[in-house]
Amino acid sequence: MKKEEINELIVDNYDFSQFNKILEITNTHSLAITIAERYKDLKFIIVLSNEILEEIKKEIESKEFQENFELIIGSIFDNLPKGYNLCVIKNLLENYKNEELLNILNNFSKSMQINDRLLIIEENDFTKTTNLTEEQLKQILRNSNFILTNNIKVNNDINIIETIRL
Repeated sequence: MKKEEINELIVDNYDFSQFNKILEITNTHSLAITIAERYKDLKFIIVLSNEILEEIKKEIESKEFQENFELIIGSIFDNLPKGYNLCVIKNLLENYKNEELLNILNNFSKSMQINDRLLIIEENDFTKTTNLTEEQLKQILRNSNFILTNNIKVNNDINIIETIRL
């Protein structure tokens, strides 16, 4: 399945209208652009690598909502910007193991306020591609001040894991 199709499925299955400003951390095709096409009033911060900056810039510049985007060079290990109420990241569980995952989640937690949301979108069923059970994931989340509020199974592979900052 193409990245654009995956992004469309995610936007079809989650209500982003409840948020004002979304932080996305990405190293691939931006989900935020797909969200912005449906939710024109939302503001976005995209933290991305230098390698994809020009590609994302060009894609945003071709849209009527380009003023709603702020692009920042960085990664999940850097100090993250503040002032958003939803953070979105794809394939976090698949790419990082427990100790590193906990450090990353703690970094998110530092930049977020109580009741902000974190969406972890897994394009493959994380219980099959990692050694994590859902209970283990809940414990890691609790240890970094998050609680699992919903696990939306979009299809056999894609999960939208919704958490809230405690």
